Amino acid sequence: MLFNSIQYMIFLPVFFLIYWKINNRYRNVFILIASYFFYMCWNVRYGVLIFAISMLAYVVACFMEKDKCRKKIYLVLGICFTVGVLGYFKYFNFLLGSIYGIANMVSIPVVQRYYDIVLPVGISFFSFQAMAYMIDCYRGEIKAEKNIIDFLTYISFFPQLVAGPIERTKNLMPQMKAEKHFDYGKASAGMKIMMVGFFKKLVVADTLSTYVDVVFGQILNYKGFTLVIAVFFFTFQIYCDFSGYSDIAIGSAKILGIDLMDNFKSPYFSRSLREFWARWHISLSTWFRDYVYIPLGGNRKGRVRRNVNVMVTFLLSGLWHGADWSYVIWGGVHGLGQIVSNVLYRKDRKKLPAFVGIVFTFLFCMIGWVFFRAANIGDAAYWFSNCLAGIGDPVQYITEGVAAIDRMNGTLVLISVIFSLFILLIIDIISYRYGYVEWINKRTAAVRYLIYAGMLVITIFLQASETATFVYFQF
Repeated sequence: MLFNSIQYMIFLPVFFLIYWKINNRYRNVFILIASYFFYMCWNVRYGVLIFAISMLAYVVACFMEKDKCRKKIYLVLGICFTVGVLGYFKYFNFLLGSIYGIANMVSIPVVQRYYDIVLPVGISFFSFQAMAYMIDCYRGEIKAEKNIIDFLTYISFFPQLVAGPIERTKNLMPQMKAEKHFDYGKASAGMKIMMVGFFKKLVVADTLSTYVDVVFGQILNYKGFTLVIAVFFFTFQIYCDFSGYSDIAIGSAKILGIDLMDNFKSPYFSRSLREFWARWHISLSTWFRDYVYIPLGGNRKGRVRRNVNVMVTFLLSGLWHGADWSYVIWGGVHGLGQIVSNVLYRKDRKKLPAFVGIVFTFLFCMIGWVFFRAANIGDAAYWFSNCLAGIGDPVQYITEGVAAIDRMNGTLVLISVIFSLFILLIIDIISYRYGYVEWINKRTAAVRYLIYAGMLVITIFLQASETATFVYFQF
């Protein structure tokens, strides 16, 4: 069930009304049933998978608490099983392809065979949430949860189930167990957050995808500035698609009286790559920091070891995003960028002016997205070798690029794209400086309702003609 579907538009209000009507002691049972229904709308068998991973984490944590002498063994078994399941569904064919490629390089004849393995939606997200729970129990930071209903609800909570935020037990579990009372202010804030999320997804991301998909789907047919525009558009498509999902997830949870962590904080206003990763997909970047980077030694073992730890962390982050070497390269590019930033811009050196830092960071991230969006390394290489074709005549270079994009969907759609990006800029500026919920709440009633009406009209009339699935569902 997609957030941007008619089914969800029916599901959420019905769930909301029943949720606040029933007795508090039955709400987690109701959330659990609704969450499994929500997830199994994609495939009924997915319910078995998430139940198995949830029960494994539950049992492992209980064993670690009862038998502290063997808790490391239990943790290793739990992590290995979870990673094994994730690896089978997500990386098995990728591993086979890599082996076949190496065999061909050394002239070993092999019969190439791939398997039809369907990637369960959101498996990377709830697997990481389950592993974080087991690791936190092992470290003694939390106690093993004894109430099986509360725990299953914590893993499967439908707003953040398939694309995060990847919640921590210390934040979400106490809220699951607490008695909740309807709070109009919190529900109102949730609706405002969802309003922006739907605008980002339906208007900006889905419209931009119609251009991006055409160019990257037939990349050999395009050259020059058209390729640059496509990546520029994808830079905002991926941001609005994923942050839009996070906004809808956070808003959906908030109207139920539950606060999820922020996942995006105007990342394209970042003045450095380090700041970018503190603002982009925050739940994942902090997950890798706490469970990969710091256990590897973090920055405690000298500069060389710190740089190695940074690179390993980002390479694994790239691999988490997808079973293709292009994702690994994307992670490596960001890891290298972090290392260079650490070398050039240490605390004892003068920092770049804020505007220069923002522009440089944005351009670096935009170029990095080429590896993320390209179908394979060959397409990414084509982009880099042809993106400047014709730049000797700058006017013609820009004119031909804009004309090619214009021919795809027409001038009016292109104008709506520019307008929607302008609205997005305003939203992000407000969010960056004040927080848009706080900013809206300080306006007069007339201004607030004018904003609501304006956003509703814009979303209805400027939304893409075809809705697209969320990009991060494939991860």
